[in-house]
Amino acid sequence: IKLDQIVSNVEAILAVELLAAAQGVEFHQPLRPGRGVQDAIGKLRSRIPPIEEDRSLSGEIEVIRGMIREGLFLSTPAGSAAAKNSGARKKDSPRPGRREPGGKR
Repeated sequence: IKLDQIVSNVEAILAVELLAAAQGVEFHQPLRPGRGVQDAIGKLRSRIPPIEEDRSLSGEIEVIRGMIREGLFLSTPAGSAAAKNSGARKKDSPRPGRREPGGKR
């Protein structure tokens, strides 16, 4: 029972954070976010319109919680840095962008 409550609370927190993040990114237009953020906002906005006036957001938060449960925000866009770096690396090869001891890349 306790785990169920924790999962429910995390869903609610993530839903509020996703909604706030989408609003925040949209306030910075015409600047554009990265592809992954843009994809996540597109998914969110397919079901939740932008907030333009003060009102209760409980309905929207429940919809977003459902989207989280469905796993709609888990996909990685093709061609993103995360997708490119998700392949296995050789054990001895340095991580991308990290320097080897002695300053070599």
